[in-house]
Amino acid sequence: MVTIFNRVSIYFGYDLYEYRRILDALDREHIKFDTKTKDARMGQSPGRGSFGELSNYQITYEIFVNKKDAEIAEFCVASKES
Repeated sequence: MVTIFNRVSIYFGYDLYEYRRILDALDREHIKFDTKTKDARMGQSPGRGSFGELSNYQITYEIFVNKKDAEIAEFCVASKES
């Protein structure tokens, strides 16, 4: 079980495809994980546009694993095979 007390972040970024690749790799290795996403536009009024903002950098993704699984999980992050 991954809790706030025993977790370590292994990925923080903006790339949805990389995020999914890492989740798939962790799932293949049967490593339990927790995720957190944050939308940078949260709290803005619906009528406000996003002119001048890069849409690729509006959502951040973070992946956490149990500290005891961190070494193998980091290997999954480093591995570019899908």
